[in-house]
Amino acid sequence: MTHRNYRNWLALLALVLMLPARPVQAANTDYRIDIHDNDAMSLQELDITEHDVSEGDIITHHIYVDNHTSNGHIIKLKNIEVVQDSILLDKLSFEFINGAAVVPFDSGNFSQAYDKNLFVVGSQGTGNFTLRMTVNGNLDNSYQGSACTLRYTFEILNLEAGGIMPVDGGVTPPPSNQNGGQNTQGNQGQTNTQGNQGQTNTQGTQAQTDKQGGLPTTLGNAVKALLPNTGEGKLAVTAKTYDITYNLDGGTGTGGNPTTYTYDIGVASFAPATGKTGHTFVGWEDENGNPVTSISKTEMGNKTLYARWTPNEYDITYELDGGDNDNSNPAKYTYDIGVSSFAPATGKVGHVFTRWEDENGKPVTSILKTETGNKTLYARWAPTYEITYVLDSGTNPQDNPTQYAYGIGVASFKSATKSGYKFLGWFTESSAGTQIANISTTATGNKTLYAHWEEQVTLKVGNTDPGTEFDFAGSKWRILDTDMDNTTSNGLQALVIKVDPISTSSQYLASGEYYFESTGISNGYERSRSINGIGKVIDDWYKDNIAGTADEAAVQAVALNNPTYTEFTKTPFTFNSGSGITNWEWHNWYQDTRFATSLTGSVSKQAFALSYGDIHGHMGIGTTVTSTDLFKFSSTGAFRLRSAAFSSQNAGFVSAGNFARYNSMDYKLPVRPSLSLLIEKI
Repeated sequence: MTHRNYRNWLALLALVLMLPARPVQAANTDYRIDIHDNDAMSLQELDITEHDVSEGDIITHHIYVDNHTSNGHIIKLKNIEVVQDSILLDKLSFEFINGAAVVPFDSGNFSQAYDKNLFVVGSQGTGNFTLRMTVNGNLDNSYQGSACTLRYTFEILNLEAGGIMPVDGGVTPPPSNQNGGQNTQGNQGQTNTQGNQGQTNTQGTQAQTDKQGGLPTTLGNAVKALLPNTGEGKLAVTAKTYDITYNLDGGTGTGGNPTTYTYDIGVASFAPATGKTGHTFVGWEDENGNPVTSISKTEMGNKTLYARWTPNEYDITYELDGGDNDNSNPAKYTYDIGVSSFAPATGKVGHVFTRWEDENGKPVTSILKTETGNKTLYARWAPTYEITYVLDSGTNPQDNPTQYAYGIGVASFKSATKSGYKFLGWFTESSAGTQIANISTTATGNKTLYAHWEEQVTLKVGNTDPGTEFDFAGSKWRILDTDMDNTTSNGLQALVIKVDPISTSSQYLASGEYYFESTGISNGYERSRSINGIGKVIDDWYKDNIAGTADEAAVQAVALNNPTYTEFTKTPFTFNSGSGITNWEWHNWYQDTRFATSLTGSVSKQAFALSYGDIHGHMGIGTTVTSTDLFKFSSTGAFRLRSAAFSSQNAGFVSAGNFARYNSMDYKLPVRPSLSLLIEKI
């Protein structure tokens, strides 16, 4: 870290001015460097924490050096950085002291101390030097009394056997050694005699001479310990190492790459990362996106390497079995993208494309984003058969198919049209025969479909609006809904009711009967058609007055959709009382919008009693409304409905336009039938 990093620390100490004054302290702490190995260069960090820092403090650290090797060593100050708390560097000054020699430095002249040969220790030698820090300047009061931690980084260099490296600038002579050696320092030169070694070095202020020609070397682990001078023995500490962290981005392996590296050794190369599905490793990068292939010997600090990948691309092969591929089908796909869909193949004569399959016969409609590997898709075909339509002067919709394929079939057919006739369906014969609604997936062979028709008579009326009354089949009728299917292209299929009742007193069911019988399958209206109830009364009237007459051509076939008990008790039905077929109550029975008469389904020409579904659905009466003028008649205003009502022993009825309740099944009321008629305004 450069001196600019200290500005934050000075800001912290600047707060000292706001605190009460206190005596200047002079902290003294001893540390020791023990050197045990000739063959190395090492960086050693020393973290020193100072507490209660205030302006004017002078903090002193004595560093003792004990060289146990046969070579001399140089100690350099490589760096000072703040590693905890904030204080600006320009509030601090430093001194490197060795005997009478003092090297001062601060934020303005760090080059005076950084990377200089500040201390030399001879073979088997000992010595000491002092680092002194002074807190200058005006600290902000908020920093007065704070703590901070400084990290001093020293470099220890080995001299070749017998050599002593002169100190840059003539600052520091080698200290006396343990063998009784003698050190002499003058203004022009320095002489060191080391007992039996007999090594002499002369250093002047203008020239430096190493008699042995020795230079620093960088061969391995030199410094074994940098620790407080506790006198508790030698601490085995290797040369400075740093962590390497790998961000694999979905991979699973680092290729056996190291998790640490050592200063002066570095890492020559890195193996590729592995294990990311559907991707190929392209290289390591640092946090700025720069490629990283190695770590040099001179680099320091922890490293994070980021694995970079590229998604794999795979081939797609199509086996067409005599057909042609669609140009939109891709020849390749990419992992994490896949293929959303494939177009069908075409062009195989006498066949229709059914699907794409893989080599195991499994249908393929897409390739998922997570799939890998090359793919081969096989086109599957089915033989086609002809469909012929006999229309009897009708018109066939263009979207009815003229062919079908085994394994596919035809789900449904559209209705043909013929002016003045109602289409009854497609059949296997021109008359009678079996009705054909579809062609199954297992069918084979050519097919001929015959259109069956029923001549229709459109009833001419003066007005088609609800409430309009007109004559039909010898009786007066009232329009309740102008068009039951709301599709004018096939005419107006009106819902109508007979104005005069066909019976003034008919029961629904026998006394003591429930609307749903015990199994819940048959409802009250269907059962009333098999006994002398209102259903039978209506059916008999239709048979005697409409069926087989010319008037029947205007009658539209309908389905009544009468419910079972299970269907009836689904939402919105609520048990307000009771819990079964024989004891239920539903207080909002008149709001039931279900089970309306329809023109589709299992239809037949018939007369019928209205349901609440007809009232709300076809007639458009709101569910909160309990009466309508469309049900007010001048004679005998009450009549039965086919729907269940308030409770298990009630069926619905209308009285003077109001929706009523509480009449038991055997209570006798008038009966008014309804029809669906094809009408047209005159």
